[in-house]
Amino acid sequence: MGTTVHGRVAAQRRRRAAPAQLFEGYRPSPSSYDEVFDPAGQPRTGLGPVISLLEQMGRLEFRTRKRLADLVFRELGVTFSVYADGRGI
Repeated sequence: MGTTVHGRVAAQRRRRAAPAQLFEGYRPSPSSYDEVFDPAGQPRTGLGPVISLLEQMGRLEFRTRKRLADLVFRELGVTFSVYADGRGI
């Protein structure tokens, strides 16, 4: 039997009621070093409190602050060269 309309609506409400954690689903790449998370996906020594603060901020606030930081970097002319990137930025 398929999912009822009531079941789908209830599932949507649960997703809205419990916002996803900022790093939910994140897995470090096995082929490169991750400065924040160890290979098992746990915060590295000393970074647990930082992760907790970011998690409390939530995704929307994190995205808003990231956009503001990006804007300030552009406005102030702060750039970083990524030599492996053909765009050079």
